[in-house]
Amino acid sequence: RKVQRQASLTLEAAPDRIDEVSQQVIRVVDGVDGVVANSSISSGDGNGASFELRIPSDRLQTALAQLSKLGHVRSRQESSEDVTDGFNAAKGRLDEALAERSSLLKQLAAAAAPNKAESIRARLRINGQQIVQARSGVSDLRRRTSFATVQLTIDVRKDGSGGDAGTWTPDDALSDAGRVLEVSLGVLVVALAVALPAGLVVILAAVGARAARRRRREQALASG
Repeated sequence: RKVQRQASLTLEAAPDRIDEVSQQVIRVVDGVDGVVANSSISSGDGNGASFELRIPSDRLQTALAQLSKLGHVRSRQESSEDVTDGFNAAKGRLDEALAERSSLLKQLAAAAAPNKAESIRARLRINGQQIVQARSGVSDLRRRTSFATVQLTIDVRKDGSGGDAGTWTPDDALSDAGRVLEVSLGVLVVALAVALPAGLVVILAAVGARAARRRRREQALASG
């Protein structure tokens, strides 16, 4: 059977690794005897890379497995189409055109009249165009079934960090502790700012009550 295979793969990588991953893609393709048909690489924030790859069909799974290890896989899709009937039809047209050319050449060799010979030559010119078209169709189908097309995209990871996503380092711990301390100090300052006026009111009230009691005692002693 003649089967045409296609795949698409989208990877994510840190902004500072776009160039590195792109070079690794080329090495993987070379390793499976593939071809980079088209490529576009733009390093830096907000950019990425894209590739159109031609991978031998019998090594497609190997290539996809290796490419998937180069970054975080966002999406991966594969499809296949059986083109056996189309290939057989194109091959049949080529065989018919070749057989007609053989017949016309025999007729030309046997033609005695000039007009007859010229008519055969005209048919041979048309037949030659048919052979070229038929061969092109067969070659195209052979290429499409022998090599799978892979559309590969490398996007910049959205977390914006330069390192691996999800990794918590000692520096991260110190940074988190600093933020917690800042928040705690802020809460303490606010609490003191609120509590200080209330404390002054309580103190003033206590002093006033003590002075009132002292005046009452003095008045009681004077009257006695």
